[in-house]
Amino acid sequence: MKLKSLILILAASVAPTLSAAYTNIVPGEAWNDKNGSFINAHGSCVFYHEGTYYWFGEDRTGSKSNGISCYTSTDLLNWTRSGLAFKADQAYDPQTKSNILERPKVMYNESTGKWIMYMHWEDGTGYGRACVCVAYADKPQGPYTYSSHFRPNDHDSRDQTIVRAADGSAYHLCATDMNSNINVALLAPDYLTPAGKDFETKTMRGMRLEAPAIIRVDDTYYCLFSECDGWNPTPGHAGWTTDPLGTWVVGENFCVDEKKKTSYATQSTCLFKVNGYDQAYVYVGDRWNKNDVGSSRQVWLPLSLRSGHPVVRWYDSWNLSVFADVDRFRRSAQISEGVNYKLIEKFSDRFAALDGTRIALSDDAEKAISFEFKPVEGKEYTYTISDAATGRRLESYVGNLRMADPTDALDQQWFLQLEEEGTYQIRNLESKKVIAISGASTLNGAALYLTEPGAGKHMSMGLYVDTKAYPTEPVAAMHTIAYREENRRIMAAQQEYIGQTAVESPESALFDYSIADGAVTVTLPTDGTVALYTPSGTLAATAQATAGTALSLTAPSGIYILATPMTNIIIRL
Repeated sequence: MKLKSLILILAASVAPTLSAAYTNIVPGEAWNDKNGSFINAHGSCVFYHEGTYYWFGEDRTGSKSNGISCYTSTDLLNWTRSGLAFKADQAYDPQTKSNILERPKVMYNESTGKWIMYMHWEDGTGYGRACVCVAYADKPQGPYTYSSHFRPNDHDSRDQTIVRAADGSAYHLCATDMNSNINVALLAPDYLTPAGKDFETKTMRGMRLEAPAIIRVDDTYYCLFSECDGWNPTPGHAGWTTDPLGTWVVGENFCVDEKKKTSYATQSTCLFKVNGYDQAYVYVGDRWNKNDVGSSRQVWLPLSLRSGHPVVRWYDSWNLSVFADVDRFRRSAQISEGVNYKLIEKFSDRFAALDGTRIALSDDAEKAISFEFKPVEGKEYTYTISDAATGRRLESYVGNLRMADPTDALDQQWFLQLEEEGTYQIRNLESKKVIAISGASTLNGAALYLTEPGAGKHMSMGLYVDTKAYPTEPVAAMHTIAYREENRRIMAAQQEYIGQTAVESPESALFDYSIADGAVTVTLPTDGTVALYTPSGTLAATAQATAGTALSLTAPSGIYILATPMTNIIIRL
């Protein structure tokens, strides 16, 4: 054999095998880069910058940390390895000559012109040091220069992430107090350290959550978490706020399909926006192999924020075509005559559709009912709700929900009680019951039914307009502070109206009550449970009443549903 031929054969035997181009993302399957090598990027961070997506993650050999890898792509499917953006030995502990680097998160600081990377840092002997490691670079792909490692504001910090505000400030979030709470800390203007203990708060207190993955949309920060159970997958949780150092709303599991109790066998790590769409986002989770961390798989799934609650559905396989209609159905800014609307339930992000004779949740917008809302003369905030295709109306029939031929009866009249997030509780004037999801299910096909206000969850419905059919109909800026403030104004006006009309007047309460000094005092004719619920269905206060004896319930100022064995009324404290 000639020497030249031998050299060519040897070269071919060691050259990388180019991977066939991917056309789909298959969650949980092995994902290779363009050279055919497994993408070694765990605890990920993904973002788009100037035409390129960057994917950072833990580079592992077994459980050993090699550093932080970086991959780039223009289509989110096919990735090129750029190498190690930060090497483990740049931040070795001087005593152990080792470390563990986890959950890298990267963002740009416009004031300094630097890319900043935060990592969870340990000394390689376990998880007792609980620090962050910070590095910086001139380019998104690095190389990154070590800055320091420390406990932020002296708090233990394990799973962590960072997020930037619209004004250029930034925040660090971490599981702290041995994973009992989530600490939120404002960062200094250069993002390299916290701004100090005067600028931090703790949220999700006592819930034992970890794996924060956060994204900001306009003024609202949405964050996903997993329950704390080592490497094992657990139910997910959601939270959101318009002020990271203020009050956080605790949501529900962000997964809505089968296997939601293990978050589809994943742990949350990253949320990012897809370029070219208004409302396209992706959830990134890790499917950990605790015996060989480096072989752990990545699970990418579409994330929807359309309903105001983060929702991740399961797909066996998907690509960007899943976002084809993502901007089509938008929360309506108003209710207009002559416009048809879809109803979307908040916690499942699914449409109300006809399934035989019952009304049920559906993923298919084309099968969803197009509802026409017509104001009832002389009654504010009250409508008949008709199927635009058939003219049949929503009706409360013996306490059940059905479609029926139109009449003028109260059982076909619905009061739309607005909630701060822009959804409605839709309450029938005859039965006083609200539309809800049977069993508080989030599954495709779950039935809608009627129940008592405050008696369960999943009563929040959003009205959505088809922007293809109605391109000039105004849509809500639903992630802004101004939107929530306007909703609170309307809620207060609704309360004033309710107090002045027979929609829910004191005469119809069937019991005596009075309101003073932030408390409602109730006297029932029978024994029973009295409760205060927020408009979103959260229990604010409850107590057992004795017939004929006055009972007081207190709660922060606001609008509440006062639920009793007799009836339910709306009050304002």
